[in-house]
Amino acid sequence: MPSSLLKSNHNQLRKRANRMTDVAIVMGSISDWETMRETAQILTDLNVSYTKKVISAHRMPIEMIAFAQSAAEEGYQVIIAGAGGASTSTGDVGC
Repeated sequence: MPSSLLKSNHNQLRKRANRMTDVAIVMGSISDWETMRETAQILTDLNVSYTKKVISAHRMPIEMIAFAQSAAEEGYQVIIAGAGGASTSTGDVGC
């Protein structure tokens, strides 16, 4: 195996080791936790690390955009967004 490929794989593993969580669970409000709790339990059962965040697209649009734009840089591999009612949070994270 070429040394450049080994170095690349090593750097990727080091970045992954430095990352605190793989998945972000984003909710529009704390009341959405009742719905998202099962998601968190499945991640726990699968030994997947996650962080829970409450970011309302309606009340906190700047924070939602900032989170979505920085998520990859912060090491998240997956974002699971859920919100109740007619919330647009799930669409806003996709930017």
